[in-house]
Amino acid sequence: MNLRVLYLIIFLRAVFTVVYQRRRIIIILLGLEGVTLIVILVFLRAVRAPNFIDRYLFVIILSYGVIEASLGLSLLVVIARKAGRDLVISLTLRKC
Repeated sequence: MNLRVLYLIIFLRAVFTVVYQRRRIIIILLGLEGVTLIVILVFLRAVRAPNFIDRYLFVIILSYGVIEASLGLSLLVVIARKAGRDLVISLTLRKC
């Protein structure tokens, strides 16, 4: 199997997880992490020349992935403390 096809399958699986998962927030966050991981893997495969700018861009993309993970986890903790569970249905706009 071609590596590009495998990356595409994993990417689509992660995107479908994010789009169609409507029950738990942690599963949505794991899908977003999967998308970030595939973007990083595709970037590593596409950039083979050891330029300084390419490595700098890779660090920027990797740091965005880390920031996304930390923000998602902190939001999950806030939601779990406030609602008592991590269900998407517990997020309502009635309390605003």
